[in-house]
Amino acid sequence: YDKEKKILNLYSCLGVSQQWYNKSKISLTGSLAEEAFKTGRPLILDNIQNSRRHSGKNLLKQHKFTTLILIPLILPDHTIGTISLYSSNPQKFRFIETDFLQNFSKQCTLALHVKQLDKKE
Repeated sequence: YDKEKKILNLYSCLGVSQQWYNKSKISLTGSLAEEAFKTGRPLILDNIQNSRRHSGKNLLKQHKFTTLILIPLILPDHTIGTISLYSSNPQKFRFIETDFLQNFSKQCTLALHVKQLDKKE
């Protein structure tokens, strides 16, 4: 997350086409990520193609993605970013526990925060 510009920069993606990098900067204002940051919990969206706030509709259709889990990576005084997990089969996410996702996000957040601190030194 770039706090000055209020945008999320795409750091990495797996399992999708290179076209995802064309959407490498996402404005935080009015986005799904902003909602996830405000609630402090993962968002699970079963019908992502109909979401007005997702900016990559063509990419979703191209990959046949229907479901999104958006995991905020935040510390009390620092916003790191998000992890977005997409699926073309909503059943794959049915049994994921939100408690597990929250604990996983805490681990990822701490790891990325420490990595950022190391770069500054």
